[in-house]
Amino acid sequence: MIDTEKMSKGVEDICKGFVEVTEATTGVKVCLPLNKILSISSCKDGTCFFETGVDNKGNSTGVFTKEYYSDIILRLLKVIL
Repeated sequence: MIDTEKMSKGVEDICKGFVEVTEATTGVKVCLPLNKILSISSCKDGTCFFETGVDNKGNSTGVFTKEYYSDIILRLLKVIL
């Protein structure tokens, strides 16, 4: 028999230091490491862009998400407070 309590505890341990978001185009869930996020921007439609790097030309690279900026900020505040 699967110990679901132990399993969920393991998932929580794995997810510490990450934020799970849904990529805007594909709808795929991804876990972004918090220590690789340079900035979080609000898009015109209220969703987010997670900047994770800058290419050789100075252009931002990262992930556009389906989640709203305000929801992401609240989730992150719960983690750090």
